[in-house]
Amino acid sequence: MEPFTIIGISLFVFLLNSYGRSVITFTAEMVQESLRYIFKGRNIAILGEKSSGKTSLIYFLQYGKPVEIKQNKVNSPEPTLGSVVVGANINLKSKGKEVSVRIPNDVSGDNDFRALWKELIKDTNPDGIIYLLDGRLNAESTKVAIASIFKDILSCYSDKVSLNGVSDIKLKAFHIFVSYSDRWATSEAIRTMKEAQVKLDYLSESDKEEHKYLKSMSIKFDVSIMNLSPNKNNWNETIRALTMFGTDLN
Repeated sequence: MEPFTIIGISLFVFLLNSYGRSVITFTAEMVQESLRYIFKGRNIAILGEKSSGKTSLIYFLQYGKPVEIKQNKVNSPEPTLGSVVVGANINLKSKGKEVSVRIPNDVSGDNDFRALWKELIKDTNPDGIIYLLDGRLNAESTKVAIASIFKDILSCYSDKVSLNGVSDIKLKAFHIFVSYSDRWATSEAIRTMKEAQVKLDYLSESDKEEHKYLKSMSIKFDVSIMNLSPNKNNWNETIRALTMFGTDLN
């Protein structure tokens, strides 16, 4: 067995024991082939507020559509705290056969679970983070959500920067996907304005003194629209967002 596979299995077992039903974990090999290159050999954390479209994105990555269809039945996305795409192939033997493993259980992404986000990031040291932000939020709620990104996610890098420098930090890209997973008719103009607002709010927050540790980290930041509404003609926006994220990981 190759070394990276052993590491992958160790990470899977660790996540299972540490977080149980709180996190979805799946391998890069389970991502649809056209997008697999983005995740191959990397660990990617997908986080976001409740009902922001995390599980819709996971289904899209795996099945090419934002819902899972089995035996002609649509399995609608369930709320989830977060997920990790493990770049290494994870195969465990079951009844003499090697099978891919996934934790298929979700829990709510409510604020009560935010403490787990930092632990997840510290434990997996992701190469990239995708944060899903609900495009339905008004301007004030968007600012609050942006502030929480620094408080609940990026702040976990503060101690690493001050104590150990940045040598052991793998994070290369942090992208916000403004999600319209449940919207049919949000106009392109509104989506574009929202994308610009989110970018300005993030940059404004990042300039605050308490976030100065980020200046020493070479993190590529961007904002994109993720549209996984029932109108599949809009799904190309999500492919474009994922492609840009993959580019920034290199």
